[in-house]
Amino acid sequence: ASGNSSALFLTAAAQNLLCLKLAEEIGVKIGNPWITWLKVASLPALVGLLVTPYLLYKIFPPEIKDTPDAPALAAQKLKNMGPVTRNEWIMIDTMLLAVSLWIFGETIGVSSVVAAMIGLSILLLLGVLNWEDFE
Repeated sequence: ASGNSSALFLTAAAQNLLCLKLAEEIGVKIGNPWITWLKVASLPALVGLLVTPYLLYKIFPPEIKDTPDAPALAAQKLKNMGPVTRNEWIMIDTMLLAVSLWIFGETIGVSSVVAAMIGLSILLLLGVLNWEDFE
């Protein structure tokens, strides 16, 4: 599901933005890359999102098909996890900032590559990520 849903978005992988920037440098200009990417990627991504669960169910049928205790177990697990941590809040805020810059960046003069680097820099500077996370 993650791969299928990520295919739908231009920013699903940092190299997509880098490729877009490199293409611009050699003269290939794509007007509104968000919309172009969404139009082209929507059909295969949506088909994949619909077909993948069915195929997995058929190939690897679940051993347990009835879980009446699941809601109580999930509630207990959430309670054990505790409240949202500082790093989780920073990650949420950084992602909201980065996505906002990606969407509105062309209007306010911030390239998508700069938006990605801002997000990454915030996470590194505030200690949410460290260099070992990139190994």
